Amino acid sequence: IFDMDTATMSQATRDYLRAAEKDGRMVNIQEEIPKSFIVTEKEDGRDTVWVSQISTSALLGRVKAGIGE
Repeated sequence: IFDMDTATMSQATRDYLRAAEKDGRMVNIQEEIPKSFIVTEKEDGRDTVWVSQISTSALLGRVKAGIGE
């Protein structure tokens, strides 16, 4: 889980996100201003970038609480 504001300060991260979008590996959960992104890996090794308007702290809280399992 990455904060969109701080993580995208790096050119490497911006390049990674641009490539993920170009390759069709990016999923925008909603069309609002993004606050975070989550990188997941499938069993075949391909990754997916989920872009969310939910803050990293809220997402981490949900993970710790077991919400969404």
